[in-house]
Amino acid sequence: MTTASIDGSSHVAAERRVERIARAIAALSCAFMAVAGGWELAGPVTAGHYAIVGSRGIMAENMLTWGIWGPVRTYTLERPPPTMHYANHPWGMFWLVAASFAAFGRHEWACRLVPLAMSVATPALLFGVGRALWGPVGGALAAAGFVVLPITLSFAAFPGFEVPVTFGCALALWGYVHLARTWSLRWMLVSLLGFFVCYHADWIAYLFAALVLGGLGAVVLVVPRRWIPAVDLRRFLTWWAAAVALAGASLALYAYLFQQGGHLDHLSSQAKMRSTGNHLPLEQVLQARRHWIEIMFTPLAILVGKATVPLVAARAILLRRPTEALPLAVLAMALFHYVYFKNGADVHIFWPYPFAAWFALGLGALGGTIERALQMARARWLPRLPAEPLACGALAVVGLIPLAIVPDGLRALRWAHATGGRLNDDGHLNQQDVDKAVVAGWVGEQAPPPAVIGLHSSMRSHWGLEYALHRPIEVIARPRTTKDPVRRWFLADSRFASSGDLSALAAAHAVRVVGPFWVVDSHAGPAPLEGLTFEEREPSWLEAYFVQGNDPLRTIRPDAYVTWELRHLFGQEPNPPPTEPPRTRDQRRIAHNLAVAAGDAAAAREHLAGVLAELRDTTPVEYTGGTKMVGRTLDPGVAPKLTLVFMAGDLPAGELQYDVRSMLDEDAAWSLVPRDDKEKQHGTFFALPPASWKKGHVYFYETELRRRPGRERFYGFWFSRGGGAAPPVPTAGPPQTTLLVLPP
Repeated sequence: MTTASIDGSSHVAAERRVERIARAIAALSCAFMAVAGGWELAGPVTAGHYAIVGSRGIMAENMLTWGIWGPVRTYTLERPPPTMHYANHPWGMFWLVAASFAAFGRHEWACRLVPLAMSVATPALLFGVGRALWGPVGGALAAAGFVVLPITLSFAAFPGFEVPVTFGCALALWGYVHLARTWSLRWMLVSLLGFFVCYHADWIAYLFAALVLGGLGAVVLVVPRRWIPAVDLRRFLTWWAAAVALAGASLALYAYLFQQGGHLDHLSSQAKMRSTGNHLPLEQVLQARRHWIEIMFTPLAILVGKATVPLVAARAILLRRPTEALPLAVLAMALFHYVYFKNGADVHIFWPYPFAAWFALGLGALGGTIERALQMARARWLPRLPAEPLACGALAVVGLIPLAIVPDGLRALRWAHATGGRLNDDGHLNQQDVDKAVVAGWVGEQAPPPAVIGLHSSMRSHWGLEYALHRPIEVIARPRTTKDPVRRWFLADSRFASSGDLSALAAAHAVRVVGPFWVVDSHAGPAPLEGLTFEEREPSWLEAYFVQGNDPLRTIRPDAYVTWELRHLFGQEPNPPPTEPPRTRDQRRIAHNLAVAAGDAAAAREHLAGVLAELRDTTPVEYTGGTKMVGRTLDPGVAPKLTLVFMAGDLPAGELQYDVRSMLDEDAAWSLVPRDDKEKQHGTFFALPPASWKKGHVYFYETELRRRPGRERFYGFWFSRGGGAAPPVPTAGPPQTTLLVLPP
């Protein structure tokens, strides 16, 4: 055997080892995405951006129930006409979720399964694109780069439009880069399938297709053949014409469908609405969204994304490979989507999702370029040096970038699941509404179809709530007075309703109260309030992964103590005291109030001592008028809950409430993302309105803390909702009371 043959076989073996390492990284990337994206796959539909899962479920059910092709975003009592079809976007994702429901039944995980499958497949496709363009090192880095980004992890199972667009673009590119090398029919069909997915995912995909098809068409037909790789003109033109024909057919289909429902004018107005404000200077717009962009990508990924634009362009020009420029079509599509549709990007933190594919491909180009430069240097100056260490070195060095991003990606994943995908939401209040979904499911079981559920504005309706009710809804001010068998049930949330509305409901109807939720049976007539409570438990580790990892599991049970307090507050009889001794903290609180009402000072002191014994901090805070905060505590768990204990004094008249907010004082450890500078609202107000309180009685203020990364300082204050008398303020110290500080 000659030396040359030995060296040749050694080189081939080294290439195979690098290939195996790269494929292993791509496989691990897909597995990582599957595990991260599968978290809470079977969980209830929450509020926030994640409520879109409920929207997709409702659409799927309507398609299957009524035998219609068009998506309808609300339940109906009869077959919805085409005028009710949702016509802001193509219908591809809706059809896929309906197919999932048809195959697996009505399940939350069936809604999430389609986008999760696309999210898991996308890094494999990016690996295929990167490997074909820049070698196995570039492919491995493209796969790894995609799966570590906060935005891809946070929205991996999100059935919106960005996930299928990104998947479709990756599939179209994967097919074409292999078509350009082999000109085989198989790869042509793969690429065309990618375009087909794009066309039915979202309108911005047509821009991607126009750039790819227009750019390649111009290069192949205009640029001299000697300047570009060989092209099978017949096969290329077949692919090009088929992709254009698919675009034309898809647009014609939607034009016909939307015209049937009279939606064409609406589509135009929606486009204008989503683009409102795009005349503003880009620097000003991006500065306003700076923190959102940094949360979703990290400053490091943003820097790499910018730096690799000239690199990819230079490679395409210098190497005279048109396929090298194709990732720029993804970037251009993402830029147009994010900049032109300003109004949409201002309210949707996930709007820049397609940039993730650009970052991944840019990272792959960077790694592939570095490896090639090292190999060229080796061939010229150190020919005896093995090639494998250089490839692995380039992979390891550039691989530090996704490794540095991983902590922020995982942190954002947890944060997104705890806030319904809203994360900091520019400081606004985030409610998961999992407790609301439990009550909605409970009501839905008592309201067999046909039924329409009335919702007070305080319920803050969203698709997740309607999906949990599994019934049509109507937002109305008060329950129906006629005994319409279809419109029997009405729901209100005492935290966001006025005390006058609650008093009117308590006086005129039979009401069952579960936590802050008032369930009105308009058929039963006036009756004393009935109190129920949530019995909560922490999920097991399996339940925390597959179902609820950010909320306790809840069941509803009657509570004689809650019943007594509600009737006492609203002056209702009969109101016998509970016969069982108090078991929970809330029951001990109510037992104290019962003893105060009965004039039993000794029992009141005993029960109050039992309540205070469970608190971490019993430092009192006295307010003008005599009301006092006698203690506070933070209950740990999957959804940490802050409980403040107040003893009522003489409160001024009006709609008083208490609010809890926070500021970040330090960055999170090992984070690339600067801390949020927004004041964040956490308080969800008292379930029992202070206007109904009794002097000397004790009341709880409970709110879940969906905390942000970093050292967070929480503080609270009274305020007057809707004006009126001045709210109570501390008799000593600052007007805002520091409640606790949570470390990073």
